[in-house]
Amino acid sequence: MNRVDPPGRRVETALPTRVTAPGDDPERSCPRCKRRVHAPRPRPAGGHLEQDGPPPRAALLLAVVAMLVAVSSAAASGTTALSLNGPDALAAFDAAWNPLGTGSTIVLPADTVAAGAFDYRLYLYGIVDLWRWNGNDATASLPRGFHQSQFLTLAALYYGLTPNTELDLWPSLLTTSSRVNGRTVTGTGLNDLALGIKHRFVVQDSDSLRPSLSAALLTSLPLSSWAGTPADRGLFFPISILPTTHLGTYGLTGILMAAKNFRPLRLSADLYYTFTVPQSSLPPGSRPSTIQYGDLLSWRGGIEYLPDNRYGFGLVLGACGVTGLPFSVDGRRVNSSPAAFQLFGIQPGVELNTGGLSVFAGVLPTIEGISANGFVEATASVTYRW
Repeated sequence: MNRVDPPGRRVETALPTRVTAPGDDPERSCPRCKRRVHAPRPRPAGGHLEQDGPPPRAALLLAVVAMLVAVSSAAASGTTALSLNGPDALAAFDAAWNPLGTGSTIVLPADTVAAGAFDYRLYLYGIVDLWRWNGNDATASLPRGFHQSQFLTLAALYYGLTPNTELDLWPSLLTTSSRVNGRTVTGTGLNDLALGIKHRFVVQDSDSLRPSLSAALLTSLPLSSWAGTPADRGLFFPISILPTTHLGTYGLTGILMAAKNFRPLRLSADLYYTFTVPQSSLPPGSRPSTIQYGDLLSWRGGIEYLPDNRYGFGLVLGACGVTGLPFSVDGRRVNSSPAAFQLFGIQPGVELNTGGLSVFAGVLPTIEGISANGFVEATASVTYRW
């Protein structure tokens, strides 16, 4: 079996392999120029070279995360007379520029609703798989007869427990139409249920660079398995504000969120880390008897351009990335296939606020990936506040 170096990129070499006899010196003289040259590094079993250091995308992500942490820490500790999230900071934030709007449908808001307030948002996501990225980042056609599409109807319910803490609940319905390996799955049922709690540690200050900083802890319950929803277990539902998880599995996700207003721009970013509880194989008696998925690292970002304070008409550009890691925090060996993968997409869209009602429409095509299907996703949302 070919070896795949994390996070799914196959590292090839064009150098020929030199077969050496026992005792042969790998550092030898070139017969023409008499210079000492090194023999090519031998391939391990599977024909692929080991990759030194972290993959380029992983190194870039780590650099971006380190930069965000450094900037946020510096901004939060900057000179300001306001408390981090006390009544004075909340009053200043309420009085500052912050027009109503939905923002990107793939970014979870960093700011919380007021204590005792209820925020309801309806999200719609439709996705169609159109191509596939191989392990070497090249695109390929899907197998003949393959078809997979999903439609997700999601209700986001936010209730303010305190001025900086809210309870979040995301019930949803999943419609699937797919044909994979000659097997057809069609129908509608309950999607996995996500719920959790979010706390805002820092409230942004309009007179400094200090952003809003929040953290959330979410759990995913396999409601689709319990309810017998017609869908292939282990697959992903459309990318949404929810953490990316394997369908029909228990999951635990930690989220870091940041937001900052720079009139007429509003910036937001989320970082998700998801652990999936090992699952029993289906059907019973299949091998392996337990499926261990790798952890999932995903990020979301969005920029809103809101030139009209009264009506909140604006342009939105979102971006997202999902990386399937070849390891799990519980130390178990990952045996799912593929063990590692990547996806990256962008989401242009428009939004309009008419008072208490806000609407958004956009499209999210994946533009790069490794060992994953490429898709186009249409998204829309309706937000009502009372």
